[in-house]
Amino acid sequence: MRKLILLRLGNESVSIETLASLLHVTVRRLQMYLKEEGCVYTKLLEDVRKKLALYYLHNFSIDIGTVALYLAYNDLSSFTRSFKQWNGTSPQQYRNQLPFNHGHSAIMPQLLN
Repeated sequence: MRKLILLRLGNESVSIETLASLLHVTVRRLQMYLKEEGCVYTKLLEDVRKKLALYYLHNFSIDIGTVALYLAYNDLSSFTRSFKQWNGTSPQQYRNQLPFNHGHSAIMPQLLN
């Protein structure tokens, strides 16, 4: 599921209905499967967004507004609000704390864990 969300996020719909259709199961069956795994769809989507946000913010060539679009947020303020909830700081403050040469590749192996 994480990989499917990751591949679609920002480009195509990542609604539970869309993903259920792609997996050839009903929404209810997908929800039951996720529940068996101790997860709910919204939490899964949020986890993918959190990891991708960190990944993108480590790439200084991508502006923060574009990061919000890549993560399928309707606007920058929605992304900023979510990011503050996850990390206790704004995306810009987070980025300002990074050494410029750190690079996004340093966190790549963690992306799908």
